Amino acid sequence: MKHLITLLILVCCIGTSLSAQDYDGLIEAAKAKKKAKDYKAAVVLMEKALKIDSSKLDDVLLYANTIANGYDIVEAIKYLETRTADFKENSDYHAELAYYNQRQGRIRAALIHIEDAISTAENDSLDLLYTSLKADYKYHSGNFESAEKIYDEILKKDEDHINSLNGLALVYLETDRPLKGIELLKKLLEFEDLKDLALHNIAYTYSKIDSLETSLKYFDDLINKDYPKEKEYLLAYPLNNRGFVHYRLRNYDQALEDIKRSLEIDHQNSYAYKNLALVYLATDRNDEACENLVNAYLYGYHKFWGEEVNELLDKHCKHLKKE
Repeated sequence: MKHLITLLILVCCIGTSLSAQDYDGLIEAAKAKKKAKDYKAAVVLMEKALKIDSSKLDDVLLYANTIANGYDIVEAIKYLETRTADFKENSDYHAELAYYNQRQGRIRAALIHIEDAISTAENDSLDLLYTSLKADYKYHSGNFESAEKIYDEILKKDEDHINSLNGLALVYLETDRPLKGIELLKKLLEFEDLKDLALHNIAYTYSKIDSLETSLKYFDDLINKDYPKEKEYLLAYPLNNRGFVHYRLRNYDQALEDIKRSLEIDHQNSYAYKNLALVYLATDRNDEACENLVNAYLYGYHKFWGEEVNELLDKHCKHLKKE
């Protein structure tokens, strides 16, 4: 009997050890598949891993992120909402839910979750970060006055708070104070790890005030750097926005090249599909324009940016029915 008990303990322990090894291997394999943009395979591997152990928030968030990138952000939200009981005291969990809701244009839900993130923040630094994200969501909802007040309050506590400097600059742009915004953004150029963000938003701001050649110069400075392969994803928005500047300058070949490259990096960017459609319309390629307008609609352009895509569909693509 003693030998039997020992044998059972040994079998139990070996089984547990193998499960832990299996878990780590599945997670690493899933990360590799995700990096290769094979999201379907990554999701399958993550599901197998989470059947072994679903208690680690980092891996739960990895699974949600994989679903969001490969399938549907709504499904990622639904999954995370099933885990509220497990992670309701964790600020990162609430911040992630806020982020996905914001991406879906669900600003009210995003604000609720970011308030939960603020209330569960483990330290002052996280509290300021999440409060600045609250201001970001106010900004994205068009409530510029409220966003500005929150950014100002944060900057009274930390005059170099990066997200708030950037956010306040964008508020200035939207409220007819673009040069004041550029002044703030140039302050960010002093921070080595923030130069890319600053260059992008300076370029974007110049494009909004029709200084297109100046805008192009800043975009070129940003995009024409050497990026390691693992950081090429950072080029998605700059390429799309530079492409739009080329479109406005009637450099249609360059516009197509930039926007297509952007979509190769981020195939869910509704704004890039809209921009691509504009280039095709300008070059009398109506069928391709309509195809991209439908993609812009399906990826939720109307939830974030207004009715331009719907208006273009009605004007140029009446033969198509939006689902």
